[in-house]
Amino acid sequence: MKKLNVFIIAFMVFVMTATAENLKPVKPTDQLRTEMIDLIGTTCPLEYNVKDCRATIFFTINSNDEIEILNIISKNKNAKPYFTKKLSNKKVSRPPYDVDQIYFLPVRLVNGYS
Repeated sequence: MKKLNVFIIAFMVFVMTATAENLKPVKPTDQLRTEMIDLIGTTCPLEYNVKDCRATIFFTINSNDEIEILNIISKNKNAKPYFTKKLSNKKVSRPPYDVDQIYFLPVRLVNGYS
């Protein structure tokens, strides 16, 4: 019975380690980053009380070469719907990247309401 418990614990540690390895987000390639910035634009259309608006976008690319938004972190409550509308399900060029890899893109846009 003790050997079974040790085996189960060892198996669980192995599975958690293997799963966690796939969840480490990486920065996208320059080509992918440029394509995403072209889709977003460089001016922040959202009203914001500072000179720029910032967000971190976590996304993946599916097998159809479409962007899938996983999460958007920003102090601006309007950033999530804006970036989702601009990027979600938009096609990108053939991958120099891994399909289903999790990427993160820090974004800083200049405030359009200055």
